[in-house]
Amino acid sequence: MKKLSPTKFKAWYTGLILGFLLGFAIFLISGFIFMSLNPERLALGIILLGIGFICLVLSWIIIAYGRKRMIGINQEIMDERFEKQCQTEDSLSVVWYLKQDTTLIQQGDKVIMTKEKLVVDTHSFIWKDILDIKTKNDENGWHMVLSFQDHFELFLPLFDLIIRLAEHYSGQKLDDQSMQVDYQEHQTFHQSIKVWGINKTLILQKFLFVFLSLSLGVGIALVIGLSFDNQDNGLSIGVIIANLIAIPLILIGFPKYFRDSQKFHYFLNKNAIGYAKGKKYMMVPFDIIESISYDDEKLYLNLTHLDDYGHPIILYIPMDRYLHERLNEHLAEYDIDKDVIRL
Repeated sequence: MKKLSPTKFKAWYTGLILGFLLGFAIFLISGFIFMSLNPERLALGIILLGIGFICLVLSWIIIAYGRKRMIGINQEIMDERFEKQCQTEDSLSVVWYLKQDTTLIQQGDKVIMTKEKLVVDTHSFIWKDILDIKTKNDENGWHMVLSFQDHFELFLPLFDLIIRLAEHYSGQKLDDQSMQVDYQEHQTFHQSIKVWGINKTLILQKFLFVFLSLSLGVGIALVIGLSFDNQDNGLSIGVIIANLIAIPLILIGFPKYFRDSQKFHYFLNKNAIGYAKGKKYMMVPFDIIESISYDDEKLYLNLTHLDDYGHPIILYIPMDRYLHERLNEHLAEYDIDKDVIRL
């Protein structure tokens, strides 16, 4: 197996392990069935069990034999694809955008990369004419951007093969600093998230949703069943209709209805504070909070916004034993200039 190409090795390695494990399960179950249901075929059951354990041992041997190569197999496959592409120079099926300044000029789904040039549809670019290669985030997400004269920019997906080919042919390295900065900001944001306080109202609402869905189905089944002269036939039809109503409600309606619900009452991140009760929740950015005050029962958020009558908007969050302390720690940790005043 070591002489196989990376792609074939991965396919054979995965296929043999799964095949032997499946064989182990099939022979094991078959062996026990023969031994328990038909004592006269005890010998056959033992043979099947033995074959099953042989399959298990063979799967362990293959795992141990190919494990070291399998750890780096994805990189080998990438290298194989890169070398093959450099030799064949076939067209690549990737979505691209060509822009001038911010205006979209053309887009397509085929790219040709050769040693001499880069071709997208009717546009052909020479590698040496590339000013720089960088990452940029637009309405379609992060892309690798090749910049040319006259403010032309070619947006390509951030696929490993595309990046390696562009760097190889152009002799330039991809400048991904902007993407790294954005990634770091996302990491910092996710690390800043704090949640606590189980949303018990939400749990109750979920229970009631399931209960009412099942009750609706049972009620319809009873109404239909009692309306027939033959109640057995009526109940059978009613149960079928009840299932057709209750099951879609639970499997489809439940996830959609509770899709955006929050599992916790309180949540903080570096940009905002939030509170949820049941399905309802609010997120208030610190940027629009003028001041914060509290008493024994509530935390008051005095906003910079005004209502329709020109009065300052004040939102409140019920106090719990952790909110005041954790909010103060959070404000200090992320240098948020907001004082929390006791009323």
